[in-house]
Amino acid sequence: MKTLRILYHLALADFYERARRYSFLLTLAVVILMGVLVNNGSLFLSLGSTDPTISSIYRGEFNSAWIGTMTVLVLNFFLGLFGFYLVSDCIKRDIRTGVGQIIATTPVSRVEYLIGKWISNCLVLYVLVLILAVAAAIMVLLQGKAALDLSALLLPFLAVALPFMTLIAALAVLFESAPLLPCGWP
Repeated sequence: MKTLRILYHLALADFYERARRYSFLLTLAVVILMGVLVNNGSLFLSLGSTDPTISSIYRGEFNSAWIGTMTVLVLNFFLGLFGFYLVSDCIKRDIRTGVGQIIATTPVSRVEYLIGKWISNCLVLYVLVLILAVAAAIMVLLQGKAALDLSALLLPFLAVALPFMTLIAALAVLFESAPLLPCGWP
């Protein structure tokens, strides 16, 4: 029970600190903008054919499944890149600010500390995914071409985006904590 309390407080404190940063809002704004552009039809999938007689532009039917899938594709690409950098400095920041020295005086093991940082990274990325899922639902309603089907809209988020963000959060902690990997501790 004590370990769960420690993990809870470590993750929550780190989450609050990150959610107050401008980089969090900037990353959210860029990903929402890309999702809106894809779902508007401003950005589209292309086959890449140079033959002008072949239509190489693909656009799905604007319904919940299409908007959810396209939003997740954009989300995974851009939030996979920018989200990694958003959450990748958690351990170094604790060392720089002196919080690491304070935590070292507490009965927190290294494993608990790293798991707490991983949970915090997951929370940051999950909140971004949740906000984008709400934005996708709003896009379906604003399109007005199909009824809102929440199960079809949210399935790509649950099946693809959340596991991918979990992996990104784990990789951020791994790259920062393993000394032989780039960006590791000195």
